[in-house]
Amino acid sequence: MVVGYKLVKQFLKYGLPSGLQWALEGLAFTVFLIIMGRLNNGEAALASSSIAVTVMMLSVLPSMGIAQSVLTLVGQKLGEKKSEEAAILTWDGVKISFIYIALVAITFWTIPEFYLSWFKNEGNPVLWMQVSELAPKLLGVVAVFTIFDSIYLNISFALKGAGDTKFVSLVALIVPWPVMVLPTFLLKEHPNAVVLSWCFVILYSLTLTTILTLRFKQGKWKEMSVIH
Repeated sequence: MVVGYKLVKQFLKYGLPSGLQWALEGLAFTVFLIIMGRLNNGEAALASSSIAVTVMMLSVLPSMGIAQSVLTLVGQKLGEKKSEEAAILTWDGVKISFIYIALVAITFWTIPEFYLSWFKNEGNPVLWMQVSELAPKLLGVVAVFTIFDSIYLNISFALKGAGDTKFVSLVALIVPWPVMVLPTFLLKEHPNAVVLSWCFVILYSLTLTTILTLRFKQGKWKEMSVIH
């Protein structure tokens, strides 16, 4: 019974902050999309942004799978007291994800019509004309975002695999609001508010990636372990 209690305590200690990270990021993006819907061209802005988010989520799934593998391997290597091997595996994951995402990003820039064809709405031609002009620009922004995100996913999962879940969740709590959500709200009356707001999404991803990469290079995670 004592062993079971300790095990549940460990699950909560590492699982709750890890889950909280995704909840916080999801909340920030939800508020971001709500603001998109309240712009002057809100219907087209929201539709284009929703397309961009959907394509973005689909494109990063393979990178997320690689990051999950990194998380598992980092935990194993730290349990074996092989922190240097854990670091090497993490950077290998970053390289694989980066190459994949870079190839996908090229298609966002070169053939955005392919992705738009998935969402074409014949029922409202006026709205679709606006979306078809705006969405390719957003996919170009998403291309840059996903490149940074491929690094962020692997680094954040590596830190979580080491047990550094609280720091990752704290960053997810603090960073998106001043870097992405608030600037988007302040620019909502700007004529180019949609594209500029999505540029803040790039800044958000770059900030997250930079903070967690510095945390990873600092090396404190090498002394952590989810096994006690």
